[in-house]
Amino acid sequence: MNPDKREHYASIIDQYKDLAYSIAFKIIKNEQDAEEIVQDSFIKAFQNFHKFRNDSKFSTWFYRIVFNTAISTTRKNRIQTTGINEELIDSRESVDTNAIQNLNQLDRKRIIKKGMEKLDALDFTVITLFYYESKSLKEIGVITGNDRNYLKVILQRARRKLLNALNDSDKLELKKLL
Repeated sequence: MNPDKREHYASIIDQYKDLAYSIAFKIIKNEQDAEEIVQDSFIKAFQNFHKFRNDSKFSTWFYRIVFNTAISTTRKNRIQTTGINEELIDSRESVDTNAIQNLNQLDRKRIIKKGMEKLDALDFTVITLFYYESKSLKEIGVITGNDRNYLKVILQRARRKLLNALNDSDKLELKKLL
């Protein structure tokens, strides 16, 4: 492989590896398996690049590969994920969104990260792609294989789940910071 091609591949890997790992880890819930899924996904992407049709962004196409690889691995391993207990969500008081906006940036990121860790794989993926990667619902639909209208509902519910996923200690921490 010539040096220019190697550098190009390295830059692609550097650009997409973090979110790819986040998606894979959230679905598979195992660091080593998530790393393997990301590696497999990059290999699949490079081997099948000739199939990329340019009807979406490369990132959309690649994250679809990551998502599908992780889901396939989960099915093969028959790993069962647990959902959020709706009764617990309903019983928790919601955090005022204006109060969150007043926190300094680092505290907000830390608290949001904690809440994101509590979301299920699809909710995590949709929120991450929509807010952090600025993907449209159409692009997210291509990645996850879900209908745009269904994704609207998922996004709305995921926002609510994220807000409610903050446990009581996080809420106390929020109150202290205010």
